[in-house]
Amino acid sequence: MVALQNRIATLEAATGTAEVRSQPEEKAAGESTAFHFKGLTIIPGGFLSSTALVRTPTQGGALGSQAKESTALGLEAQAALLQSQLEYVQAADEMDTAIGRRPR
Repeated sequence: MVALQNRIATLEAATGTAEVRSQPEEKAAGESTAFHFKGLTIIPGGFLSSTALVRTPTQGGALGSQAKESTALGLEAQAALLQSQLEYVQAADEMDTAIGRRPR
């Protein structure tokens, strides 16, 4: 975990401040993403998420006990759940904006 935090700090220092965007950038007025097919207009939109957790063993990197390993796995699962919930909330907000609903 410390190695990951150090790596993130190194990357942020190298590129300046990390930038997080929750909404895609707006398209120009003349730019359309609609598809027209046999009189049907299809406008792409929606939400697609893909999350994968991959654990690879490192030489000499085994945890000291099964309790620590269990705690680490539990924390990874919680992080994945939180990421999934965040993506769901962002998609719901995007959908509300697309159909013109007021923010909750």
